[in-house]
Amino acid sequence: MPVSIREISVQNLGPHSQLSFQLGKLNLIFGHNENGKTFLVEFIIRSLFKHTTPWNLRKQEARGKVILEGLADEPVEFWPSSEQKIEDFWEITRPGLPPDFSRLLVVKGAEVDIAAEADGGIDATVLKRLLSNREILDHIQKRISKTVRESKIQSGLLTGPKRGEMSARQDLEKENKHIFGLFERINKAYSGGERKTLEERKCKLEEWRDQMLRAKRFLAYKSAQEIKHLEAEKNRTSTEQILAVRSQLSHYRRMVAEYRQKQQEQKKAAEQSGHYEWLKSAREVYQNNLGAEVAQPPLFFLVAAIILLLNAAVLSFLSMPVYAAGAIALGGLVGFLYFTKSRKLLRHATEKQEIENLKATFKKYFGSPLTSLPDILGQLEKLEQDYNIARVLAQQLKDDLAQLHTDKRKIDEAFQNLTGARPEPGSWDGVLQQQEKKARALEARLRDRELFLAQLDVAVSDYLNDDPEVKYNREELEKIQKELEDVRELVEAENRNLASLKQLVCQETEDDISASWEIILANLQKRSQQILQDYKAITAEIAGKILVNEVVEELRKDEESKILAGLRSPEVQTPIYQVTNRYHSVDLQGEKLVASDQYNTFDLADLSTGAQEQVLLALRIGFAARLMQGDSLFLILDDAFQYSDWRRRKLLVDKVAELAENGWQIIYFSMDDNIRTLFDRRGKKFGEDYKFINLDHQPDVQRQQDVLSEN
Repeated sequence: MPVSIREISVQNLGPHSQLSFQLGKLNLIFGHNENGKTFLVEFIIRSLFKHTTPWNLRKQEARGKVILEGLADEPVEFWPSSEQKIEDFWEITRPGLPPDFSRLLVVKGAEVDIAAEADGGIDATVLKRLLSNREILDHIQKRISKTVRESKIQSGLLTGPKRGEMSARQDLEKENKHIFGLFERINKAYSGGERKTLEERKCKLEEWRDQMLRAKRFLAYKSAQEIKHLEAEKNRTSTEQILAVRSQLSHYRRMVAEYRQKQQEQKKAAEQSGHYEWLKSAREVYQNNLGAEVAQPPLFFLVAAIILLLNAAVLSFLSMPVYAAGAIALGGLVGFLYFTKSRKLLRHATEKQEIENLKATFKKYFGSPLTSLPDILGQLEKLEQDYNIARVLAQQLKDDLAQLHTDKRKIDEAFQNLTGARPEPGSWDGVLQQQEKKARALEARLRDRELFLAQLDVAVSDYLNDDPEVKYNREELEKIQKELEDVRELVEAENRNLASLKQLVCQETEDDISASWEIILANLQKRSQQILQDYKAITAEIAGKILVNEVVEELRKDEESKILAGLRSPEVQTPIYQVTNRYHSVDLQGEKLVASDQYNTFDLADLSTGAQEQVLLALRIGFAARLMQGDSLFLILDDAFQYSDWRRRKLLVDKVAELAENGWQIIYFSMDDNIRTLFDRRGKKFGEDYKFINLDHQPDVQRQQDVLSEN
């Protein structure tokens, strides 16, 4: 059944966000550089084929699918990450296809060579893979060593060189016999009543010793717990804590002494500056009342005012109101002046009396008369320093008292932590002495228990917290250990006869010499079974490989003829003339391929590039048709004719068009306008089976081109 690609749908392919089209028998996918042709070819390769490494594909993030017809009853979808590929279907319907069969169907990047490393694009090695099973036989035979290939099976026995697998088999046979001999010697030597009695006695002594050691471990655990409790108690009443409290007491008492000293200094300064505040007030009063003496108002003003008022009364009586009013006004003015001056005189008298009182008080306080303001200022200057000292000391005493309360509270808390109580200040020293005595006793007890625990010499990891109900006794333990040593020496004397035998057995089992006989015998039995199993396995493997090698040698004799028969078969030879129109056959001469026309034979490597392209294209078609037993396939050509001249291009396009007419699907990628014209002309005969996909006119590419043109 012909196999062809029906449809391709892809997203995020190079410049194309989305691309989808169906294919016919003859297809031209056209696009200039950077328009996604190579991305599309590589997307198809990734989607269809398993073995993509030889193509050196670029990394891409395209997503989509390729739909094939002819692989199964229904169309099959493939995508880059699909688990099944086209080779998986061919393994079922066409078993034995070479791994690189897919390279026959794809020409990528104008590389028409079937084998790039071969001179002329193909050689005998490629023919072995494509036209015979010789490569498979070589692969099978490489897995069979030279030693096995030279060995034989004669009369049911294996014979061959004494190396490799045959040498290993012989070594296993010798080892099996050696172990059998060891079992016989053990059966004779491993017995005896005295040794058994001594072993039983040894086990009993070891049991007693272990009980005593468990008691010792338990005692070590108890001692460690006691030490832990003592250390906790010591931490509560440690010498460091006591010293810290004593230091706090010393500091507190020193602060109390300093506080009392400051009290005396403050009191003295306050007494010496006791009249400072009065003196400041006196200075203000004195300053305010300083000024000129106020004179007594003349009596004439009072007499004149009375006379004027009397005249006003007479004038009023005489009906002379104007003169009466003038006399009243003048008399009132003179009277007002007299009373104003009299009031000032009265106020000045009061202030003068206050100054006199200040002077009297000043003389009383300071013992000297007050004659002027500098007397007050002088005394203020003398008292100001003591006054300021008294104020500063008063504030300091307030702060110190607060600090003393804080320090006493801390001392009470320290005693609380140390003793669990808060003693009165008078008993602080006695309580500390008791705690020091208690701390020394704890320290002595702790050293004693630590020494006892060290003498027990038990690791912390070996402590036992379960009481074994056996009391530890050092003398009893030493007695048991001494007897155990004696019994062990007797057991050792009995076991010396088995030492050499045990050493031999341990060499076989790879056990330590100190392992018990039970373990050694069990391991020896396992070793014997393993050797016997390995012997049977290597014997079966050698025999099987000998038989396989004989079959491979028989098959190899026919492979050369199969290669020539395949190369000369009609499936391979017929397309050669159809494509080239000159060469009618290709043959193998030694390791080189030759092409023959009607008159001459040429090495394929000596043909022109265009002629090589035609022959290699024909061989691709022929090999694929033979491997697919005549079924038509698809052929993907990525600018395969790019390097051909125009005349040969037309011939090649005509040939692939003929292939399409004969049932092959041709998918040609190109950026060449001449090749596009040739395909368009030939495609007219195909009608709907000719598909022209122009990548340049896809929406995303068109937008990119518009942007480029604008820029």
